Amino acid sequence: MLVDGEGTVLTSSYMSSDIGKPFFLAEATSKSEAGSTLRDSVELEGESYETIRSSSSRSDWETIVWAPTAVVQAPLERTLRVLALGGLTIIALGALLAWVLGRQISKPIRRLARDARRLGAGERVEPAEYPVAEISTVSLALAQASVDRQAAENEIRFLMREVAHRSKNQLTVVSSIAKQTARHARTFAAFQDAFQKRVHGLARSTDLLIAGGAVGVELRELIEAQIEPFRPSDGERLEIKGTAFRLSNQAAQTLGLALHELATNASKYGAFATPSGRLTIQWKRSQGQLDLLWREFVPRLRRRTVTPGFGTEVIERMLGGTLDAQIERVIHPNGLECRFTIPIARLEPERADAEGDGDEP
Repeated sequence: MLVDGEGTVLTSSYMSSDIGKPFFLAEATSKSEAGSTLRDSVELEGESYETIRSSSSRSDWETIVWAPTAVVQAPLERTLRVLALGGLTIIALGALLAWVLGRQISKPIRRLARDARRLGAGERVEPAEYPVAEISTVSLALAQASVDRQAAENEIRFLMREVAHRSKNQLTVVSSIAKQTARHARTFAAFQDAFQKRVHGLARSTDLLIAGGAVGVELRELIEAQIEPFRPSDGERLEIKGTAFRLSNQAAQTLGLALHELATNASKYGAFATPSGRLTIQWKRSQGQLDLLWREFVPRLRRRTVTPGFGTEVIERMLGGTLDAQIERVIHPNGLECRFTIPIARLEPERADAEGDGDEP
C-alpha cells in the first residue's frame, strides 16, 4: 500500500476499504528515512507482522509491504517439512538397501567361512556362484586351494611311503655290509675302518638318489661320487668316458657299492696305489645291454695272493644276482680289468621313457 506523511492510506492492494484510513501499523513501526528502505517486525494485539517501508526522496509518501509473520514463514516451514520428510525417506531407503545388501553379502560370507574351515580340515571345497563377483572369485580361489592341498597331501603321503621303503632298503644294505665286513675282517680296527668307508660310499650314492628323485641317477655322477675320495691329483691318471645313461635308484645303490669296492682296491693295490698308475672307466649301449669296462694300468704290478672278500662278494652276488650282470674279471700283467654286461631293463628307472636300443656309433 501507499501512505502519505500522516500515515493515511492512499491506495491498497489488500482491501480498498482501508483507503483514506490511517495505516493500522503506523504507530507500531518506525518511519523510514527519505530515499531509504526499512524492514521491521512488529507486534500488535498479540499478532506478529513483517513490514518493509520504503520512503520517496521527493515526498514524504511511503510504500509499505506487510504481512503476518505466520503467512511469511509458512512456505519456509512447508519447505523445511518437505526437506525433513525427504531426508527421513532417503535415510529409510538407505537403511533398507543396506539391510538388503548386507543380506546379500553376509550369507555368502558365512558360506565362505564354512568353506575356509573345511579347507583347513583338509576337505574338498567346491566353487559356487554368488551375486557379488568378488565373492565368487574368492570362492573359486578356495576351491583351487583345496585341490592344490589335496594334491600336495597325496604327494607327501607318496614321499613318506617312498622314504619308508628306501629306509628299509638302506637298513638291509647296511646290515649286509656289517655282516660281510665282520666276516672278512681280522681285527676290530680293520672292521671299523672298512665298515665306515663302505657306509660313506653308500651315503654318497644315497645323496645322488635323493637329488635325482624318481628320475634316477646319472651313471657318470655315480662313478665320480664313488671315485672322488680316491681321485688322484693328476687328472690324466683318470679317464671316465661314456654316453648319458640314467640308472634306477635300486640299480644305482647296488652299482655304487660295487664301484666303491673297486675304487678301494685300486687305492690299496692297483691304479691309485702307485704314482704312475692309471684308471679308465667307459661304457656304452649295445643290443639292449650296458657294457661297463673298469681297466686299471699299473706299470709294475705286484703279484699277490687273491682271496675272495666283501668286494668280490658285492660284485658277484649283488651285481650278478640283483642286476643279472655278466662279469668278466681278468688280471693282466699291467693291471686289473673288469667288464660288466648288464641288461638295460634292469638298470633304467621305471618312470623313465624307454630309449631306443642299438649299437653305439
